[in-house]
Amino acid sequence: MAEEELKYPLEWVFRIVAEKDFAGEVRLAVGRIAEKYNVPCDLSDGLVSKGGSYITVKFAVLVRDREMFAAIGDDLGTIEHVKFVL
Repeated sequence: MAEEELKYPLEWVFRIVAEKDFAGEVRLAVGRIAEKYNVPCDLSDGLVSKGGSYITVKFAVLVRDREMFAAIGDDLGTIEHVKFVL
């Protein structure tokens, strides 16, 4: 099966998995990233891990191009207490 190419601009929801005890700090950091790219900070809660140690924060954003997509993903991955970004 061939991989489908993304068409820009597109609405994307980044899923940010972070330590639950630092959810507030992570949300603030995502807000700063949203400001950097001049996009609304559209956040919602996702799942909580089985053990309750991790949460998922969803960040919905209109991505203009591939470079912006990669840059936002990279920036989200550098936030302290974030384990990974999907």
